[in-house]
Amino acid sequence: MDPKQQALQFYQSLGAADELSRKLLTRAAQVQRGRAAALQRRIDDLDKGGTPKEELAKLEAEMERRKTLAGNYDKLESVIGKAITLRAQLDEQKFK
Repeated sequence: MDPKQQALQFYQSLGAADELSRKLLTRAAQVQRGRAAALQRRIDDLDKGGTPKEELAKLEAEMERRKTLAGNYDKLESVIGKAITLRAQLDEQKFK
């Protein structure tokens, strides 16, 4: 196989790895949003039962951390998506 073809395959494998990373980050963000929603339901239930404010505050802080984490995953996924697009454009020019 000629070096240009080997390089093309290598860059394509990098793109495939990046695409897998995007999918994992998307899934991780969904999981964190689900956990945040579950915490919100738990907070609502505990609030009705007269749970101490300290415990509610801990749960609310955990919920906010999970929401922030989901947002960070979304940002990373977006950046990786842009990188994939740029790499594809560069590869197209490089391997014509």
